[in-house]
Amino acid sequence: TVRWFIDPKNHAAAVALVAAFNKQPADQLGRLFTKEDNYRNPNGEPNLKALQHSLDLQHELGLQKTQIDIAKYADLSIAREAAARLK
Repeated sequence: TVRWFIDPKNHAAAVALVAAFNKQPADQLGRLFTKEDNYRNPNGEPNLKALQHSLDLQHELGLQKTQIDIAKYADLSIAREAAARLK
Protein backbone atom coordinates (compact mmCIF):
# COMPACT_ATOMS: atom_id res chain seq x y z
CA THR A 1 0.00 0.00 0.00
CA VAL A 2 2.82 2.40 0.84
CA ARG A 3 4.35 1.84 -2.59
CA TRP A 4 1.06 2.80 -4.25
CA PHE A 5 0.65 5.95 -2.16
CA ILE A 6 4.21 7.20 -2.78
CA ASP A 7 4.19 6.43 -6.51
CA PRO A 8 4.00 9.84 -8.29
CA LYS A 9 1.59 8.49 -10.92
CA ASN A 10 -0.96 7.86 -8.14
CA HIS A 11 -0.50 11.22 -6.42
CA ALA A 12 -3.85 12.75 -7.35
CA ALA A 13 -5.80 9.64 -6.37
CA ALA A 14 -3.83 9.21 -3.12
CA VAL A 15 -4.43 12.83 -2.11
CA ALA A 16 -8.13 12.51 -2.99
CA LEU A 17 -8.43 9.43 -0.73
CA VAL A 18 -6.75 11.15 2.20
CA ALA A 19 -8.74 14.34 1.66
CA ALA A 20 -12.03 12.43 1.68
CA PHE A 21 -11.04 10.43 4.76
CA ASN A 22 -9.95 13.55 6.68
CA LYS A 23 -12.77 15.71 5.28
CA GLN A 24 -10.22 18.29 4.11
CA PRO A 25 -9.86 20.05 0.78
CA ALA A 26 -7.43 18.17 -1.48
CA ASP A 27 -5.67 21.42 -2.42
CA GLN A 28 -4.41 21.70 1.18
CA LEU A 29 -2.69 18.31 0.89
CA GLY A 30 -0.56 18.84 -2.20
CA ARG A 31 2.71 18.09 -0.39
CA LEU A 32 1.40 14.75 0.82
CA PHE A 33 3.36 11.75 -0.55
CA THR A 34 5.96 13.95 -2.27
CA LYS A 35 9.62 14.62 -1.48
CA GLU A 36 8.42 17.61 0.59
CA ASP A 37 6.53 15.25 2.92
CA ASN A 38 7.90 12.87 5.57
CA TYR A 39 10.06 10.07 4.22
CA ARG A 40 8.41 6.67 3.98
CA ASN A 41 10.51 3.62 3.30
CA PRO A 42 8.88 1.85 0.34
CA ASN A 43 9.84 -1.52 1.85
CA GLY A 44 8.29 -0.75 5.24
CA GLU A 45 11.61 -0.89 7.08
CA PRO A 46 11.94 1.26 10.20
CA ASN A 47 14.91 3.60 10.56
CA LEU A 48 16.83 1.67 13.21
CA LYS A 49 19.57 4.29 13.46
CA ALA A 50 17.01 6.99 14.34
CA LEU A 51 15.23 4.67 16.75
CA GLN A 52 18.53 3.79 18.46
CA HIS A 53 19.32 7.49 18.81
CA SER A 54 15.95 8.09 20.49
CA LEU A 55 16.47 5.20 22.88
CA ASP A 56 19.99 6.38 23.73
CA LEU A 57 18.72 9.88 24.43
CA GLN A 58 15.96 8.55 26.70
CA HIS A 59 18.59 6.61 28.63
CA GLU A 60 20.88 9.65 28.89
CA LEU A 61 17.99 11.76 30.20
CA GLY A 62 17.12 9.14 32.80
CA LEU A 63 13.75 8.29 31.28
CA GLN A 64 14.70 4.62 31.02
CA LYS A 65 16.97 2.78 33.41
CA THR A 66 18.59 0.36 30.99
CA GLN A 67 20.27 0.99 27.69
CA ILE A 68 18.60 -0.90 24.85
CA ASP A 69 20.46 -2.14 21.78
CA ILE A 70 17.72 -2.12 19.15
CA ALA A 71 19.76 -4.30 16.78
CA LYS A 72 19.35 -7.22 19.22
CA TYR A 73 15.56 -7.02 18.95
CA ALA A 74 14.92 -5.87 15.39
CA ASP A 75 14.25 -8.48 12.74
CA LEU A 76 13.94 -6.88 9.33
CA SER A 77 13.99 -10.20 7.49
CA ILE A 78 10.21 -10.27 7.03
CA ALA A 79 10.14 -6.83 5.40
CA ARG A 80 13.20 -7.61 3.28
CA GLU A 81 11.80 -10.94 2.09
CA ALA A 82 8.51 -9.29 1.16
CA ALA A 83 10.31 -6.47 -0.69
CA ALA A 84 12.38 -9.02 -2.62
CA ARG A 85 9.20 -10.76 -3.78
CA LEU A 86 7.81 -7.45 -5.09
CA LYS A 87 10.80 -6.74 -7.30
